[in-house]
Amino acid sequence: MLQNPPLILIVDDEPLSRDALSGRLARRNFAIESLASGQAALEAIQLRLPDLILMDVSMPGMSGIETLQKIRETWAQDYLPVILVSALTDSEDVIAGLEAGANDFVVKPVNLPVLVARIKVCLQARTAVLAREQAEQMLRFSEERLRRANDELDQRVRERTAELDRTNQSLTAEIVERKKATELLIAYQEKLRALAAQISLAEEQERRRIARGLHDHIGQNLVLTKMKLGALHELNNQAARTQVLDEVHPLLEQAIKQIRTLTFELGSRVLYDFGLSAALENLTEQMRDQHGIPASFKEDDLPKPIAEDIQVALFQAARELLHNVVKHAHPKSVKVSLVRVGDSIRLTVQDDGIGCRVDDPGSAISTTDGFGLFSIRERLEYLGANMEFKSELGAGTSIFLTAPLQR
Repeated sequence: MLQNPPLILIVDDEPLSRDALSGRLARRNFAIESLASGQAALEAIQLRLPDLILMDVSMPGMSGIETLQKIRETWAQDYLPVILVSALTDSEDVIAGLEAGANDFVVKPVNLPVLVARIKVCLQARTAVLAREQAEQMLRFSEERLRRANDELDQRVRERTAELDRTNQSLTAEIVERKKATELLIAYQEKLRALAAQISLAEEQERRRIARGLHDHIGQNLVLTKMKLGALHELNNQAARTQVLDEVHPLLEQAIKQIRTLTFELGSRVLYDFGLSAALENLTEQMRDQHGIPASFKEDDLPKPIAEDIQVALFQAARELLHNVVKHAHPKSVKVSLVRVGDSIRLTVQDDGIGCRVDDPGSAISTTDGFGLFSIRERLEYLGANMEFKSELGAGTSIFLTAPLQR
């Protein structure tokens, strides 16, 4: 915008003419600055740019037209209007001034009303230029702000999109995990139902086996013993009686052995009387005697205080595992060990049989006569213990049962 009041720079080497024009324009509400040479004018406009320049054409040193040419190297006509003043009316001077960049040309003596009118026209043009420049600056500023706002919006959209993508991925992963958990839960429930059914079937099969053993072996031996003892009343010959007693003796021994075997299967007396180590050693001896498989037991003789429920669970698990080894592994030898590891006890059952390839041995219920590895794992985990399973085809199987010691 124009200065208030508009600043007019008067450049004239004649003091009288310069002062007279300055006074008359000052009374027309213009701010006036006057200089005597073109060089002084060039220096002055570097410090403070006027709104309009009135400059005499004929000046010593640097003429008005030469000064105007210097001015136009920096400032355009619309931006800094210059009106040339001259006592000459030669059209060549007028043309030279206009070609040099003058906005207008007046002759001396100056007609003040005409000069003021021409000054106002030039100032209006300058006002329009400055307004347009200001509008362009505001437009550029607005465009820059809009660009920055768009960039910021784009950045926020990208960040929000990335956040939504992460959230979506997280939700998708959570859905997948929940689906897997649901599938595992359903499978686990199916296993439990199958285990419950197998437990009921196993109980019935066990009752039948015990009843069959009592009837076919122990019962028949006792009946035969009773019949032979009853015949003693009819024998008068001592030799015949002795023969009957000799026949009764092995029958009773066999019945006692069968009763002991049945008692051990129902519940190891050694376990409750002498502890887990003795019961496991007795179990390996029984396996060796009954099935002819070399079986050894080893322990580290360190104190192993364990709760009774864990002791029973480990013994039952070992018996179940050895039964599976005999039935399925076809081993050349079996090793059982019981050692203390820190605050835990570890029972290991290892064979050199055919092995197997099972990704998760606890995920399926064994089809053996027992409850399988799933049942063993469930019973152990309920008591705070755990089971590890390692096996390779042709390289045997190792099963590790780890349980906490009693504090």
